[in-house]
Amino acid sequence: MSFSPHDYAGHAWCQESWERSAHLLDIDRGLARLIAALDTAVGREQYAVVLTSDHGALPSRAAAAAAGRPAPLLLTDTLVTLVERTIAAELGEGRWVDGATTTELTLSAAFHTQPAPRRELAMTRALAALRDAGLAWVGAIDAMHEPCGENDELDTLACRSVFAPHSGDIYMIAPEYALIDDELGECTAHGSPWSYDREVPILVAAPGRVAHGVHDAVPSMLQLAPTLADLLGVAPPAAARAASLLSGSIAPGSR
Repeated sequence: MSFSPHDYAGHAWCQESWERSAHLLDIDRGLARLIAALDTAVGREQYAVVLTSDHGALPSRAAAAAAGRPAPLLLTDTLVTLVERTIAAELGEGRWVDGATTTELTLSAAFHTQPAPRRELAMTRALAALRDAGLAWVGAIDAMHEPCGENDELDTLACRSVFAPHSGDIYMIAPEYALIDDELGECTAHGSPWSYDREVPILVAAPGRVAHGVHDAVPSMLQLAPTLADLLGVAPPAAARAASLLSGSIAPGSR
């Protein structure tokens, strides 16, 4: 089940707004009704619940500024124009960029038909221009290869965020608390590697399977599929190699 309107409330009114807080409380009341209905229908000991989020959220730039943290806004249109002009300086006028999201920039088919040496030089210059524009990290996606590694360095996290056959050409990471967005009035965007964006709680309630308590270790979202498989008593998907949250990899009841 998805409660995705909460995501839109954060985009429109910012994380610190009363509107988002009101929506969170409404979700809480809805979950209470759902749990009560399950208790009545099947019994409290007969079902399990796993609750989490697909991402966190960037605090509003106003809140970051009030806390003394620089929080610039980088508009995707500005970044597209910058790359377009940089490539044009190497390859001549043309349509070299198809578009950008808040994490990726896609170059045009015309760019990819250029001779490799000219294309590689233009890409090098484009990456340098984006760095000079204030991005924390940029890289060519076709240069990212699995295995990506397990550390938390930006290049490793970027590598784990792309699927080359369907991703764009350039991966972009804004500085911490900065915002890459395609709309001037939006409060937040997602996809960055910073902790506020990628670390979210996972709540597991499974009578007889999970001890009560709060675990301080930060879980991996890759543990969700093995955990669900464990609860269902089936084998996890072949690609799901992380440990189940029920396996003891996180000590129960740490506090």
